[in-house]
Amino acid sequence: MSIAICGTEWILSGPNGTGFGDGWLPRIVAERFVSSTRDGDVQRAPDPVPFIQAEMSWTNETGAAQHAWLGTHRAPRTIVAANPNTYAVDDAISWDIGVSPNAPEPYATENGIGARLQTTPNASNEVGYSRMFRGWDDSVRTDELGTVADGDTVHIRYSALYTTPGSWRAPNQGLQVVRVFWVRLRLLAVPEATP
Repeated sequence: MSIAICGTEWILSGPNGTGFGDGWLPRIVAERFVSSTRDGDVQRAPDPVPFIQAEMSWTNETGAAQHAWLGTHRAPRTIVAANPNTYAVDDAISWDIGVSPNAPEPYATENGIGARLQTTPNASNEVGYSRMFRGWDDSVRTDELGTVADGDTVHIRYSALYTTPGSWRAPNQGLQVVRVFWVRLRLLAVPEATP
């Protein structure tokens, strides 16, 4: 058994030894849960259509510069594609750090999912009826935002954008569904150095 030594808020000391205090461990400083507003039947969308739009801000009032990361937890997603079109959902994130930050509007194609179904009849008099059901598991993405100085604010914007890239024809099946369900944004921070 060891003797506890004097420490600070940055150091833990006890019978088992010393280690980093809770202030040194990454912690969630802001969190946002947002549901989709447009899940369900879809049509042609040559321009991005937002299914989820979210904003989140956090002001560093800790007295020390903080290093920040954004964790984006996306729900399982589903696309029901009808022949012969392409359906895509792209995730876009933007951020700004400063005294009065204003993150730009995020715009498609950072990463996402998509489905395309194209079937061709074997003979000219055959009708090609096709439908594809495709599902993706939930996923977590982490983006490093950088340093947030004491007194600065980080402003984050997130969008899940639905589009139909490429040519579009009237589908041969009526069922066309896209579901993105929800997203959970978590801002994590850890001190860069002891004050």
